[in-house]
Amino acid sequence: MCKKLLAELKETIDNKTASNLELDKLERITERLELLETDCTTCEQHLTALQTYIRTLINKQGQFEKQTIKQHKQKLQKITTHLQKQHQLVPDGYYLTMGLAFGTSLGVVFGAALNNIAIGISLGISIGVAIGISLDGDAKKKGNVI
Repeated sequence: MCKKLLAELKETIDNKTASNLELDKLERITERLELLETDCTTCEQHLTALQTYIRTLINKQGQFEKQTIKQHKQKLQKITTHLQKQHQLVPDGYYLTMGLAFGTSLGVVFGAALNNIAIGISLGISIGVAIGISLDGDAKKKGNVI
């Protein structure tokens, strides 16, 4: 049901608005909710609310105010938070971001030990990115990515 509504919504808006509304993310979220709705009443409620909400967006015919976009992103964040906390799912690129942050801090330590911060940070970032990409790939294989 949501796929048809999202396709209809995509027809009524331009690419910039679709990007602002994060329709790719919305599509991934609805797919996850559809898979989980039989086991989780909160997911079922979110999915029902999203269907109604998508119909509302379609009725606006591409006329969105900044406040509408802000509220839309808040709705997505609320659902994403539920999926992360209750179903142990992660957003796309989550581990890469964490690996980058971890690698940078590790790099500062390496740099201080080597008396060359630039080399240390480069080494730390490389290690963090490699680990993050590996963990992201693993999460995708296991189907744990939103």
